[in-house]
Amino acid sequence: MDPPSNRGQKSKPLRPQEDNAQPKKRRRVVTATEKRAAVLRKMLQQQANKIAPAEKDSSSDDEDDVPLNQRRAVTQYIPSPMRDVRPTIEERAPSRELSPIPIDPPSSPVDPQTPPSTLQLSRSPSPERPVVRQSRERDEDSFEKRGEAILKKLSTFVDDILERLDGSNDSDDKYEVLTKDDPPLLQLSVMQRFTLLTLKAKQYQVIDKVDAPKLAQIIRSMEQHCVLAVDFDVISEFAQVREQKGNYTGIVRLLDRIVNGFEAAAMIFDIYSVFRIDKQYLPENLLLTCMQFIRTQLDNTIYPLIDLNGFEEDVTSLNNDARAFLRFVETTPVAKSHMARMLPLVTHLFRRVDTLLSVEGVDDHGIIVLCYIALGAFFHDYTDDNRSCLVENPGAGDTIINPFEQMKMGALDVLRLLFNKYSQHRKWILSEILTSLNSLTTMDRTVKRYRLRDSTAIHVMSALLMQLVQCCTVTGDTEDHKQWLRKWEMRYQKAQKDDDSTQLQELRQKLAQKATSYWKAGIDAATESATYLLDYLISKCRSRKRDSYSVAEYRTILESTLKDVLLVLGKPDWPAAELLMQVFSSILISKLQGKKSDLYLKSLAVDWLGIIAGRIKAGINSISGRGAKLTPTWLCELHERLPMDVNKTTSPQAIELLYQCQLKLYEHIDHGDHSALQFHLCAWGSGYISCWSKASTHSEEWPCEIQHALQINMGRVLYLSVASTRFPDENARESAFEFPELNWGDATLLSELLLSRNTLYKSFNMFLAEIMECLHSEVVTYRTKAVRAVRHIATDVPEILDEASIRVPIIQRIHDNSPSVRDATVEVLTKYLSRQTHVPRKLYEIVSTRIMDTAVNVRKRVVKLLCDLYFKCTDEELMVDIASKLILRVSDNEATISDLALKASQDVLFFPFQNIDRDEDDYFGSSYDHAPKARKERIKRLTKVITGAVARMEDGKATALSQIIQKTMDTCSDKQRVWFKKIFQWIIDCMFHSMMAHDEAGETKLFMDCLVTAHAFIKICPGLLRETQMSALQPYLSVSEQDDWILARHVLNIYEDVLPRIKYHDPDFIALLERVLVQLVGISPPEVTASTVSCLCVIVSRISHRYGILIRILGSCIVKLRGEQRAIQGNGAPSRAANSITKMLVICGLLCRHFDFDSKRNQSPEKMRALEKITEGSIASEVFDLIYWYCDSRNITNNTAVRLAALQGLGYLFMRYPTLATSEKSIRLMDYIFEHEPVSMQTRLMKVYQEFLATEEDRLERNEEAFGASLFDKEIDVDILLGNTAEFAELGVNGALMQRYLGKVLHCSMDGSSELRYTAYEVVSVIIRQGLAHPVLCMPTVFAAETSPESSLRHNAYYLHRFAHDKYGAMLYTHFPQYFLKAYQYQRLHTGGCTNGYRVSGGDTKYDALFGLAFSIIKQKKKAKMDFLSSLLKPFKFDMKETSADDLDVHYLRFLADNIITLDLTQSDEVFLLLYQINRIQATSCADLVAYIEFLRKGPSESQTGDIVAAKSAVAMYILLRIKGFLKDSYEVSDNDIVDFDPNENRKPRTISKSVETEHVIEWGEELQFFEANELNHDTVSDAYGQFEFLAMSTAAEEGQE
Repeated sequence: MDPPSNRGQKSKPLRPQEDNAQPKKRRRVVTATEKRAAVLRKMLQQQANKIAPAEKDSSSDDEDDVPLNQRRAVTQYIPSPMRDVRPTIEERAPSRELSPIPIDPPSSPVDPQTPPSTLQLSRSPSPERPVVRQSRERDEDSFEKRGEAILKKLSTFVDDILERLDGSNDSDDKYEVLTKDDPPLLQLSVMQRFTLLTLKAKQYQVIDKVDAPKLAQIIRSMEQHCVLAVDFDVISEFAQVREQKGNYTGIVRLLDRIVNGFEAAAMIFDIYSVFRIDKQYLPENLLLTCMQFIRTQLDNTIYPLIDLNGFEEDVTSLNNDARAFLRFVETTPVAKSHMARMLPLVTHLFRRVDTLLSVEGVDDHGIIVLCYIALGAFFHDYTDDNRSCLVENPGAGDTIINPFEQMKMGALDVLRLLFNKYSQHRKWILSEILTSLNSLTTMDRTVKRYRLRDSTAIHVMSALLMQLVQCCTVTGDTEDHKQWLRKWEMRYQKAQKDDDSTQLQELRQKLAQKATSYWKAGIDAATESATYLLDYLISKCRSRKRDSYSVAEYRTILESTLKDVLLVLGKPDWPAAELLMQVFSSILISKLQGKKSDLYLKSLAVDWLGIIAGRIKAGINSISGRGAKLTPTWLCELHERLPMDVNKTTSPQAIELLYQCQLKLYEHIDHGDHSALQFHLCAWGSGYISCWSKASTHSEEWPCEIQHALQINMGRVLYLSVASTRFPDENARESAFEFPELNWGDATLLSELLLSRNTLYKSFNMFLAEIMECLHSEVVTYRTKAVRAVRHIATDVPEILDEASIRVPIIQRIHDNSPSVRDATVEVLTKYLSRQTHVPRKLYEIVSTRIMDTAVNVRKRVVKLLCDLYFKCTDEELMVDIASKLILRVSDNEATISDLALKASQDVLFFPFQNIDRDEDDYFGSSYDHAPKARKERIKRLTKVITGAVARMEDGKATALSQIIQKTMDTCSDKQRVWFKKIFQWIIDCMFHSMMAHDEAGETKLFMDCLVTAHAFIKICPGLLRETQMSALQPYLSVSEQDDWILARHVLNIYEDVLPRIKYHDPDFIALLERVLVQLVGISPPEVTASTVSCLCVIVSRISHRYGILIRILGSCIVKLRGEQRAIQGNGAPSRAANSITKMLVICGLLCRHFDFDSKRNQSPEKMRALEKITEGSIASEVFDLIYWYCDSRNITNNTAVRLAALQGLGYLFMRYPTLATSEKSIRLMDYIFEHEPVSMQTRLMKVYQEFLATEEDRLERNEEAFGASLFDKEIDVDILLGNTAEFAELGVNGALMQRYLGKVLHCSMDGSSELRYTAYEVVSVIIRQGLAHPVLCMPTVFAAETSPESSLRHNAYYLHRFAHDKYGAMLYTHFPQYFLKAYQYQRLHTGGCTNGYRVSGGDTKYDALFGLAFSIIKQKKKAKMDFLSSLLKPFKFDMKETSADDLDVHYLRFLADNIITLDLTQSDEVFLLLYQINRIQATSCADLVAYIEFLRKGPSESQTGDIVAAKSAVAMYILLRIKGFLKDSYEVSDNDIVDFDPNENRKPRTISKSVETEHVIEWGEELQFFEANELNHDTVSDAYGQFEFLAMSTAAEEGQE
């Protein structure tokens, strides 16, 4: 079968690229649809212009077959709605206006687009010249002849068709007219020719001479195409053929029948659009039949193919038949051609609806069907991956809207037309549209396909809703209003002629009343529709609905629609946007001021009030030139001259200027958009009405000139609204303002100017007041939204924060309890500070303290802010403070903040040196000493910031700075490393120069700061320290005052870090240094002894190798300690002071830790021969036994300080010789300390553990690196393979030790002493991080620490929990009851008795659950979350018969209950699971308990307190039922929700939120006497029984009602 011709295609297919150079000229084939459309357009133009068709037509009768675009009689004109140049009001006025009081006579001929309904108040014919009359007579004669020819053709053609339809002619040419179907139908070409001839007959006004019954008979035959094809389901037929593997020829024929039905319906619509046929000759429901056919085929054929998407697989898809049918169509040219013709025909039908409704009346049923057709077409959408022939426009490229979008736009026009034309149907049409919102097949609100004039785009749904509101001001009784105006004008002219002032005043009053009723009706209708629309959407967005998916989608629709409305606000084409925003803001304020409202809606109200206020402020700036806006001069002048309010002091000239602005905007609006024009005029008129009402009420106060000016403007606007003409008043004043030639952008600014005089813009202060009121709300969400609302305003208008009334309340929120409020506040203040040229000190001090905030987001935002502020600062003190705060954040537990602080610190500390390095003079490689003075000063200034920052750190520690330097050197490239070393050398040289100057001036503090800072650099890059600088530090080891020891300790640390890493040393300097250090060992205080011994050991072992120095020191200490040992054994008391003994014990331990005497003796026996004087055996064993003796309580009974020092010395030995820690003596000593020693000894042991584990980790890391480097060179022997070497013996010491004493350590972590508790927790932290014990054993302690009242410990535990959670996962969460009990015991240590399960502090709620931190981590895994929640309720499950009174701890149950009700539950499955578990407990325990209580009451009352188990059970069940009621009320959960919940069902949860109106916590003491008295007696037991029974019965009654 040959493919059909390309009927209906409006564009050529794209040519291949090689043909584009010289395309051949081809005659374009004009389709029949285009011919009919052209004829129809010309007829409508002729009817509208009220002129004879022959005036512009002199073509011959034989042009029917000439292509349409080559004919003279048919001129194709497509009006563009986007024209920039529009005729003025004078050009649009009728050409025959003979008003006796003309204002501006027309100067141009009649506009061919002028509608026939244009009001003409005078009808006197104007004289015409004889030549024109003769020409017109000749044209009329030609017109009549052509009409007769057309009539003849049509009559003959109709007779031929009827002859074949009657069956009287059985000739061979019968099937040229009819098809071979049963019954026979008219051929498509016959229907097309008939329609074209009929339209031309109507055009030449001869259609009335054709026999109407004959025309009706043919139209009935055309209708049969629709009647017979109405029930066709081509996809189902295709599925059957496909299943039977039959021939697809019938499918193609079926498509042909459907397309012919569309063609027939389109032609019937064309015929009905231009003339009427007596309905007695036509079927009763002809149009309805066509519409039913269209609707059925759209549902059966078009929509299933449009709804297909690319994500469905053939195996699981429910649309396999439609997908297979689409593939068949795409691969069959004839079928594809048929399918491609359908949507353009539907679009053609939509375009004819306007004319059809104006010519042929349609009943209500037809209106309903037509509306549903348009709704279906509009609310179907396609996905971006749909590339079918229905969506793509072949050969059109990307610039042409595809056929489906054309149909959607046509459907939009039909809905708007029906809404406009039939006011009685508006309510249900709008209701159907809103109901269909959530049935869109594609809900991607980000796809904006409705393009505006400024190239922006909005969603088609938003465009439809706004256009519907705009249509409400267009009334259907325009002709009545025109007639009224004609009569009024005649009376007005007569009164003017008679100079009757009284009559004139009465007429003006009647005109004002008429205008009031006219505009009020339109505005009220628009307001009603806007209110209904917004109320509907808002009602669908309420929280805690059952259909959470629908709620989420409606929220998306609402917010997307509002964004589109805000986008077009102020644009001349969309005046309804202002009304929608005004209505919406009124609803928002009512929600805020209401006592009870939905949390989401109130949050939405605060948020959107800020957005609207920001848009208002930005609009005012755009017309006033403020805020760095480039506003035209003429607009600024208008803004100054135009009154904000029309009142009794307004001049008439200003009122006249207001009208001139309105008229100028009126002239630049597309007059094809009648609804936008009418809405503008109605809004302007309503404004005048408001002023006129005030003037009428207080007429004695308002000058007559103002009242008269208002009357004139009201009449002007009313005439434009009703008649599109000028108001006939002789006193109209000319404007003194000269408008420039306006483009569309200028017209938009002018519209914004007029908008600023309306109610919405005047409400800015009210909106701002509501926002500021919410800043002080008790609800955290409202405060957060209020701050973010101010942020919205500041984003559009940053200068708003310059106002103290706004800035001060915002600054106060930075100390809010809620982290979300603080985060939003810092963000707002960031915008404010970014605009400042200098940094306000007071504000900086407030904001900078938030860098230590507990909330991660706040710290992160402050780090970014401080980095930006640093480069704005001119105050050196502020720069130093910023640098110090950034350096400290490098050690933040949160990795993201640490990385951010690192980068910010590098930018602040190091990168400013780039400007020095880029000087014109090149000093690359030059030292600081040889630099010019100016460069030295700049380096000194930058270095001073670094030293000042280090000085501000706690205890002068520069560990964070060392981390920055280390990470900088590790992550930079080789080229960057060279540059960094250069500037680091500048810094070191500069600091040493400064140190010398400070020393000479006696500025010890500044000297210390430079020394500490220099150490941070030298520790990472030892090559920075020059030899002269190294020698310059040596004198500071000579200590004369107590303060000098601090300097000496830093110098010792520098020597220890630098000297071993330098290749060449001065022997004299090393010898001198050794002598000094030997002296310091004996006289240094305890806090410096460790640094002195460590430095001495490093120099001896790695540089000088004079081991005798260390041997003499060790031997001296051992000899003296042995002497003291003998003295104690003999006399019971030492001969020396205790501090001398403690120092020797510490020195012995330190020497053995930093120098391995035994190993060195094996390596160099000659150099270590002096050790034989001490002992011939192991030095480590000798020292261990000696120190152990002093640590034993049996030997040292009365001196705890000596035993603490001995224990510390043993710790130093353990660090060097780990196996000693697991020796029998050490184990016995540790066991004794845990069992019998005081807290001080246990605390010191915990510190020994902590130092030992840290040292072991470092040693293992170094060994791992060393083994990794020498793995391929090391010889492997049998001992290594079997793990019998000393290296392997030391590997498991830390693990074995911690596994042995883990229980003791965990017990210490729950001790009453805070020092022991914190130290033990640090040990637990190391155990978890190193994996030395099973993490589940340690988690109870971590969980308990997360409930600590001290924020530092609490957050350290939180990060440790996160580490374990990420590393071990669900393994951690198998013993939740133990975690809860440990946390309860931990809290009792702090409170000493009954404890609450929440704290009053700074979370996003007023009360934070103690388990909240842990739950925020646990809920990341669903199974762990559900187990956690279920475990919270397990203690409530008990059997009264098997439970003793001691087993029931109601205080513990209360503790769990407090946690449950204050937990941050955000998902529906969390709440449902808790209620589900409570229901199960309630079903098994409550009924039994009620019966048991009744039994107790009936029994003997010998016991004063009754059954204790029953009393405690009553308290427990009361707590459980209160939890249930609290959760149901707070989250608005029904019993049906609980019954429908299945914990084993894998259903996606929905977001849920707690109602802000419910109570935050339960005051148990106010509800149960037991918790107030804290004892069980007769009163408390009776109260518990009564409260439980009442709550149980009320709960059962509520559930029964539901």
